[in-house]
Amino acid sequence: ETARLYVTAMALQARQRQTEQAITFAREAVGVMQKRVSSANSPAAELARARVELSHLLLEEEDIEHQRLVTHRQLAAQWGSLEVP
Repeated sequence: ETARLYVTAMALQARQRQTEQAITFAREAVGVMQKRVSSANSPAAELARARVELSHLLLEEEDIEHQRLVTHRQLAAQWGSLEVP
């Protein structure tokens, strides 16, 4: 059980890094789309889609963080610790 929790914690940490990178790209995309919409080169719907994608990624990041904290608490309990690393 401890090994499974440890592997899960490491996988969540990797997912969190990937999501953070995706958020960076999505923020850049929103900025680019704002400029394109302002110059009338793209429809406003494209900007809305970029913002929705960014919102989804931010929610995913929050979900991953919660899962990671739960897994760390479970690991701490396995090790008999009251403190979460």
